[in-house]
Order: sequence, then structure tokens, then C-alpha cells
Amino acid sequence: MARRVQATSKTTQPNDNGQLEQLAAINGAAMGAFAEACQAYVKGVALINGELADFMNTRLRHDAELGEALAACKDWNEVVTLQQDWYQETASEYQAETSKLMEMATKMASESWTPVYQQVNATMESARKQRV
Repeated sequence: MARRVQATSKTTQPNDNGQLEQLAAINGAAMGAFAEACQAYVKGVALINGELADFMNTRLRHDAELGEALAACKDWNEVVTLQQDWYQETASEYQAETSKLMEMATKMASESWTPVYQQVNATMESARKQRV
């Protein structure tokens, strides 16, 4: 024997006491903070890309200079000395560039999250004050 289940539906009008307006204001502020964060991120990525392009150009120029200098060498001792100097210079430049890129990425992350962080704190503070 099958039981019949009757579905009930209640349509109610929420008595939100202004909560919908508050939610809309919070959402608007959050979207504004998100837009600021995105702008900071895009700016940071563009700066990092520019830095990488500059570094690549410098490295290509130095590598080409090495090729020219190697072609002008008169003996193997000169070749070995040039290669050693090139290696030390290259390692030093890559290390410096890595540090610079890490600083840039850290700054980008901080600038990207600051608007969101500030908005979350403001929203939490507002909510705390309303409960008191």
C-alpha cells in the first residue's frame, strides 16, 4: 500500500528589517574591493612581464657578446677564462633577478589582497557594531 505525500508550499514575504539593503551594500563594497584587487594584480603582472622581458634582452646581449669574445680568443686558456667569467656573471645575474622577481611578486600579492582584506575587516567591524 503506497502512502501519498502531499507537497506543501508556503509563500512568505520576508520581514527583513532592512537586511536586504545591508546585504546589497556589503555586496557592492565587496565587488568594489574585488575590482581594486584585480586592477592591482593586472598592474603587478604587467610590471613582472616587463622586468622579465628586460632581463631576457640583457641576457641575450651578454650571450651574444660572449660568442663574439670567444671567436676572438687566441688560445684555450682565454676560452676557459671567458667561459668561467661568463658563468659567474650569469649565475649572479640570475640570482639577483630571482630576488627582484620575488620582491615584485610579494608586493603584487600584498597590493592585490589589501583592498579585499580591508573590506572584510570593515564588514566584520560593521557587523560587530550592529550586534552590540
